[in-house]
Amino acid sequence: MCTQSTQRPAVDFGSPCEEDRTIAPSHTDVLIALTGASAALVGLVLVFLGMLVAAYQPLVGADTPDRILDRFKRAARWTLYVFGISLASVVVDAAWLVRGEGRHLYVVALVLFFAQLGALAVIATYSTFWVLLKG
Repeated sequence: MCTQSTQRPAVDFGSPCEEDRTIAPSHTDVLIALTGASAALVGLVLVFLGMLVAAYQPLVGADTPDRILDRFKRAARWTLYVFGISLASVVVDAAWLVRGEGRHLYVVALVLFFAQLGALAVIATYSTFWVLLKG
C-alpha cells in the first residue's frame, strides 16, 4: 500500500507511489550508447580485417593453392561488408542525434546495431575457424 505525500516531488515520474516508479532510459541515452558501441565495433571489425591481411600476405608469393587464397579473399570481402554495415550504423546514430527525433530513424539505428553485432560474430567465427585454423 502506498501513502501519498502532500509534498510535490522535485521530479515527477508519473506515480506518487515509490514502488510504482520506473526509470527507463530516454531514446537519446540509448542512441548515445549505441553510437559509442557501434564505433567500437567498427574498430573490432578492422582488427579482423588486419588479421586476415597479415595472414594472407605471406601466402601470395608461395605455392599456395588457389582455394586457400580464395578463402582469404572471401573472408576479407565479407569483413569489408560488415565494416560498411558498421559505418552505416554510426552514421544513422549520429543523424538521429543531430535531428533529435524520428521514430523510424530510431528503429533503423537499433536494427543496424543488432545486424552489426550479429555480422561481427559471424565474420569473427568464420575468419578464425574456417580461414585461419584450416588455412
